[in-house]
Amino acid sequence: MEGFQMGALQPVDQKTVDFMGAELLAVKADDENIYVGVSWICEGLGMDARRQREKLQAHMTLSKGVATLPLPSRGGVQEAFVINIDFLPLWLASINPALINEVARDKLLEYQLKAKDVLAEAFLQKQKVPTSPTEMAKLSLQAIVEQGERIDGLECEVMELKEKQPLHPAQAKAIQKEVNGRVRSVLNEHFEGSKLVRTKLFRSLNVDIHKAFDVPNRGMIPTKKYEAAVQFIRSWQPDSVTKYQLRLELGEGETG
Repeated sequence: MEGFQMGALQPVDQKTVDFMGAELLAVKADDENIYVGVSWICEGLGMDARRQREKLQAHMTLSKGVATLPLPSRGGVQEAFVINIDFLPLWLASINPALINEVARDKLLEYQLKAKDVLAEAFLQKQKVPTSPTEMAKLSLQAIVEQGERIDGLECEVMELKEKQPLHPAQAKAIQKEVNGRVRSVLNEHFEGSKLVRTKLFRSLNVDIHKAFDVPNRGMIPTKKYEAAVQFIRSWQPDSVTKYQLRLELGEGETG
């Protein structure tokens, strides 16, 4: 899996960072990037670490940001599954709030917006304390500029999170209902209601949804694209090749 190269990196420095009452493991590797332990994030948000690891390894984009690092522990050196902090906001944005407990749900937005910066700051070198009025003025001006840039960055991240917010459970349920209804309509319209090809129609429609909205599964359709997804499903038709193949299969099934 691209981006996931076991043992390819070596840790240079590691720190334990306190964030919202949880301890997060931050590691600087020999590629000059900073990584965070996935299981530490999962523990802070009450998520299943194994399930999230499988999701990260399977994701087309996020898999490029994960790795394992050999880290010392009480049981000796062990491989820790980590994610590059540049990929951290995207991973956290992909988490469905409905899948975590209510207490952790309130923390999720804070993790999405602030965890990356807090982890990065753990490795910032301490600057020399200014002593002259000129140095203090320069530092104040720099702080104002950086604060403005950070505010702009946070606003962009909030907008990006809103853009990628996955379907709410009620919307996901409604999409499932639309899919069921559309497959039923296509069966009646082109295949005389036969159940022999129903499973393949479901598969074909789901594949087209994934392609149309660039998502690994229906639940990851952005909330803002819910109406577009409904319209897409309602107007969906299998392509001519699929129709031809299914009719052939149906004919074979009926004559066999």
